[in-house]
Amino acid sequence: MGNTKSDKITCIKTDSLGYVYIAGYFSNNITLGTNNLPLNYTANASSKEAFVARLDSAGFCYWARSGGEYFDDRVLGMDVDAQGNTVITGTFWQTGTGFNMGTVNVTGGAFGGGDQCFVVKHDASGNPLWGNFVCSNSGDDQGLDICTDKAGNHYVCGFMSGTTLYCGGNTVTATNTNTGSHKHALWLAKMNSAGTFQWARTFGNLPWDPDANKYIERDIAVCVDDSGGVYVTGGFDGTHNFGTQSFTTYGGHDIFVIKYDTLGQFKWATQGGSDKDDWSNGICSDKRGNIYITGEHRDSLIMDTVLVKNYNKRDAFVFKIDKNTGKPIWGKRAGSNLGGERGNDIVADTLCDIYLTGDINDGGKFGDNITVPSGAMEQAFVAKISPEGKWRWVARWRIR
Repeated sequence: MGNTKSDKITCIKTDSLGYVYIAGYFSNNITLGTNNLPLNYTANASSKEAFVARLDSAGFCYWARSGGEYFDDRVLGMDVDAQGNTVITGTFWQTGTGFNMGTVNVTGGAFGGGDQCFVVKHDASGNPLWGNFVCSNSGDDQGLDICTDKAGNHYVCGFMSGTTLYCGGNTVTATNTNTGSHKHALWLAKMNSAGTFQWARTFGNLPWDPDANKYIERDIAVCVDDSGGVYVTGGFDGTHNFGTQSFTTYGGHDIFVIKYDTLGQFKWATQGGSDKDDWSNGICSDKRGNIYITGEHRDSLIMDTVLVKNYNKRDAFVFKIDKNTGKPIWGKRAGSNLGGERGNDIVADTLCDIYLTGDINDGGKFGDNITVPSGAMEQAFVAKISPEGKWRWVARWRIR
């Protein structure tokens, strides 16, 4: 799978039948099984194009689809519904030609010269169903994650640069109330199963890296529970509004979780942080409606009254959060002898056990009951945690 240039899988999902769905972007041509995906715009051979594909559990690729326009296009978020329909979101450079994926053309907004967000849906056979876009009135705008509820509605989140967010045109808009030089806001929008936007909300900000003199374009993540609650997590810096609440960071970048209902009404928001940089990378809900987040912290991390200490430098964390109040139920940590750990994503199974993926350096500890012996640098791990917060097992393998 792949070619001689840079290719990246950014998303992976499974359905109830055991099929596997992957999405990401590639340069030049890419081959997935017997499916060859050429660049749509060969005049710019250095550009990246988006792709999505369906495989069985043995790795056989049933179908693969690519899309793009003249410049870089990337899939950054994906979800799969109960019928096997896939919905993807990401970014494309709006030049007037639009983002093309099969028979779907996403023209984007009238504000050219920057990244815009696309959302494209395919059926279980890989046929494109519809596409839509989100943009603001200036600068770069990206879709970073997307999820689907039981009714087939889609919730997409990302960041915006301008003062007004336009979802599929002028029908649904939202306002960025941030001021100052570093004012990129985060947003959440709801679409129905046919791709029509229902509402949009803005909150928080995209953190700034003063050393690199640029915004930190890190993922934010979204999930829904079975009762219609919508949750977004990520990071922020400074003082910003989350619904009717205002948070100020403890020192560096802090983590947040915000909840809306299916009508877009704000329910609650919560904050966690330390005097250093912390980030939440993944979120999920279990069948009982509990919310879990994972990410990284560089010092002892406090969320409400729950304190998670760190072992060394950067560690991974997991918090379990009450869906009704936003208060943490427990928090757990994982760290190594050298530091450099983080939780990348998290998911719950039908028994409400939790599975966490991430990175670890050397050996270390997962909670107080599992010790991982010293090993190679730069390892990936998968860990299982009970609903009560007990680490069950850890598997790891070397990345490089």
